[in-house]
Amino acid sequence: MALDLSADQLLLDGLETVTLHSENVDFPITDAYRTRQDTTNQDHAGGDYWHVDTTFHFPVHPVAVPIIGDTITDAGLEVFNIVEVREPAYNDAWICRCRRAMIAPLRVPIGLEDQVTLWRAVETTDAWGSTITTHPIADVAFGTVNAAITLRPSVVAEELGQQDFVEQYDIHVAKDVDTVHFGDILKDQDGHQYTIVSYQNRQQIDELSVILCEDRIAG
Repeated sequence: MALDLSADQLLLDGLETVTLHSENVDFPITDAYRTRQDTTNQDHAGGDYWHVDTTFHFPVHPVAVPIIGDTITDAGLEVFNIVEVREPAYNDAWICRCRRAMIAPLRVPIGLEDQVTLWRAVETTDAWGSTITTHPIADVAFGTVNAAITLRPSVVAEELGQQDFVEQYDIHVAKDVDTVHFGDILKDQDGHQYTIVSYQNRQQIDELSVILCEDRIAG
């Protein structure tokens, strides 16, 4: 007879209802237990970069199977990115180590409340030999990814006597960016386009990947 400890989870104080977002499906979890939150200063990304770490425990769900990169949203709509998963032992509970990013000085939480898709840059040559860059196809493997889009201060760029404003964005994504290339674009859920110019934290599951993008506005 297999040992089953799943009922022990229901005896804990402080149980809460959260939502597990996995593979574009939301699963309500009514008896999750959260450990104490720890805040750590990472001094990252050109300023003070903070992590809020916590761990969620919840009983084995008949359908939901959490994986790294999924998110857990609490009743206050705070979104935590899953960075480590321990599978149930003796049918007791899933244990998900989660991280929520914050940026000082205001410590504004990054909630990954946006969604982005990746569109590949394709270069072709026209009849006059000029290179034309288009983005005709969304990358199916990248999929639709939870993200947080934050605007940097605008800069002025001058080209051929015309001044344009260049808006730069830090786009934090809940996904490794080892397949991202310069010149690709990200599109958000509203169809806005962001041209990729650099990225950080490639293939680090305990950090949010940060993609620097630009949007040029004619002056």
